[in-house]
Amino acid sequence: MLRLVLVLSVAVSLPAAAQDETQTAAARALFQQGLAFADSGEWEQAADRFERALELRWAAPIAFNLADSEVHLGRLVEASEHLRSVGSGEGSAEVKAAAAELLSEITPRLAQLEIVVVGSTEGVDFVLNERPLPAAMVGVAFPANPSVHQVVARRGERVVGRGSVSLTEGETRQLTIRLGEAASGADVPTPEELAAQTPVEETPRHSPAKAIVYASVAAVVVIAVIVIAVVVAGGGGSKLDGDFDPSRLEGEGEPL
Repeated sequence: MLRLVLVLSVAVSLPAAAQDETQTAAARALFQQGLAFADSGEWEQAADRFERALELRWAAPIAFNLADSEVHLGRLVEASEHLRSVGSGEGSAEVKAAAAELLSEITPRLAQLEIVVVGSTEGVDFVLNERPLPAAMVGVAFPANPSVHQVVARRGERVVGRGSVSLTEGETRQLTIRLGEAASGADVPTPEELAAQTPVEETPRHSPAKAIVYASVAAVVVIAVIVIAVVVAGGGGSKLDGDFDPSRLEGEGEPL
C-alpha cells in the first residue's frame, strides 16, 4: 500500500504533493500523541490518535501501537487484524517480530460466537452490537471480543427476535435467536443493561472440567496483574510492558 502511494506521488501535481506532506506531518504528530497517551495508560485516547494517524498514512509502527492499545481495551479482534496487516505490509524486521509475538499472545484469548437462527430468515436483517451482521456470518462460528454481545433481528421496521450473550476470553458459545412477531419499535437494551441480565439462549460448549481450568487460569492472571502493577508502580516511570517506541515512522527505508 505504501509503495502504491509513493509511485502515484510521482505523477501528481505540486499542490497534491504538498497536501501529502501535510498529511504525513499530521500523521507523525498524531503518532507521537498516541505514544504519550500510551505511556500514561490512557488507552482510549492512544487508540484514537493511532487510528487517526493510520487513516492519514499506513505505517507498521502506527498499526502495531494501535493494536497494542486495542489489546489493553479488550478489542482483541480489531487488534489481531491490525497485527496481521503489520506482518503482510512494509516494515522493519523488529516491528514485524513484535507484531507476530503479540498476535501469538492474543490469539488464544479470542472468543468464538455462533449465532443460530430458528425460523424463517426471509426478509430479516440482523444487527450485532448495533452494526449490520452479514448473512454469511449467521450459523457459523466467528471470532469475537470477550464481552457482552447483543443481536437484534428485524423484518422491515419490526423487531422479530433478539438475544444477548456474555463471552469470556477463549470461550466458544452459541446464541440462539428465535424469530417471531415482536412489537414494532420495541426498545433495544443497551450493552450496560445487557451486562446486568441473564444471557439469552446461551449454549456453552465447554465441559465443567474446562470451566474449572479457565477459572484457575483467570485467578493466576489476576495475581500476575497485581504483581506487575506493583513492579510498575515502583519502577519510577518505566515504559508499560508491550509498548513499542520506534524513533520514526517506517517507510521505504527512509525517514519521513
